[in-house]
Amino acid sequence: GPNAAASKDIVCPLRWCWPTGSKGQAQRLSQPVRRHDGRQLAFTGSPAMRLIMATRTDRCRLRLGWETIAARRKGKATVMRYFTTDTHFGHPLVSVLRGFTTFDPGHTQYDALLSSQGRKAAEDWAKGVVLDDSRLNFRKAADTDAHDEAIVANINRIVGEDDELWILGDIGYRTSVRHLKSCLRQLRCRHLHAVIGNHDDWWLDDAPARDLFESIEPNSTAELTGLGIGRPQATETVNLSHFPYREDLAYGWPDDAVRFRDQALPFDGHRLLYGHTHQLSPEGARHEALNVGLDAWNLQPVSETQIADWFHAHATDSTHVSPLD
Repeated sequence: GPNAAASKDIVCPLRWCWPTGSKGQAQRLSQPVRRHDGRQLAFTGSPAMRLIMATRTDRCRLRLGWETIAARRKGKATVMRYFTTDTHFGHPLVSVLRGFTTFDPGHTQYDALLSSQGRKAAEDWAKGVVLDDSRLNFRKAADTDAHDEAIVANINRIVGEDDELWILGDIGYRTSVRHLKSCLRQLRCRHLHAVIGNHDDWWLDDAPARDLFESIEPNSTAELTGLGIGRPQATETVNLSHFPYREDLAYGWPDDAVRFRDQALPFDGHRLLYGHTHQLSPEGARHEALNVGLDAWNLQPVSETQIADWFHAHATDSTHVSPLD
């Protein structure tokens, strides 16, 4: 393949790349490829079309652009990006709160409360059963296997093999590394990305686990199109973080304002996709923030189309985000 070198300064309008492993001609991308910090990737004008890349994330996004072209040539629908967070594979407490329990294996009582009174009432009932029974604890009461199978099934039903899935932190907790790897390998999506949650620091130090993702970073960004009213073609840089904005950390739990101040991003005027709070609705503390956590979206990932629709439906005069030039 072409030689790679780092560059933060060179910006070129060319939209060509030489895909990794390709023996054919350089291919034209459907749109410019941008670095994770919003800069457009640079290309030289040499016959080899030498690609100048800075990070592993950039390479993965370039490959996604190439595979989008291949999918379209096969007549497949446009590749879609999906976002979710707080999968919590193997976590007993979260499994119980989501209704996967040994004392209600058919979800009969949980689902009845869920449909009649909402998720908060169902969660409170499940948690109360455990706390009121001295013979139970969350590990005994949780059916974590059923929980994990349901999350994997929901993702596989929605996210295609050639789509891109971002998991914004808290991938799993209180379980083995082997189990977490098994859950991720069951996902049929071949383009997994992650940002680090408060239960995920160890991923960065475990190379085999880290390699399950095309990128895994403390925070990241995505360029999404059509988020603003009347600007269907405008592209915006959207922040991706496990946490709400630093100024809004107390929105979930008051102690978080101190505990996670260094990990959370400060508000910079851009929109934000986040999780962590396990809140049961998508609304964030500010109009620019959207909670994509599983608990707010019926335990399902959220597509970039759904994200655009949500921002359209909740647009206000105070929502001001500048598109990319």
